[in-house]
Amino acid sequence: MDPATRRGDDFFRYANGTWINKRQIPPDKPAYSLRLAMTDLTEQRLHEMMESLGAKSNEHPSTLEERSALFTARSWTKRGLSNLARKQSSLS
Repeated sequence: MDPATRRGDDFFRYANGTWINKRQIPPDKPAYSLRLAMTDLTEQRLHEMMESLGAKSNEHPSTLEERSALFTARSWTKRGLSNLARKQSSLS
């Protein structure tokens, strides 16, 4: 809420003014919302988790969690590479 705006004058600004003033639209996006902010945060956290697990490069994981993470990382890589290959072949 924006206490500087009277709700009877501009209710939208009254209800959303503080968020609008604090948030800026990133240059790589046409708009920004709480949903997009949460998506960005989730992607960042997933990337950090995968990077930290990849840095260990333990080919013989000892725990179920490590095995699951390694399997997931490999399957994501395979899917990503196959999608990239398909897109590349469609451009040729």
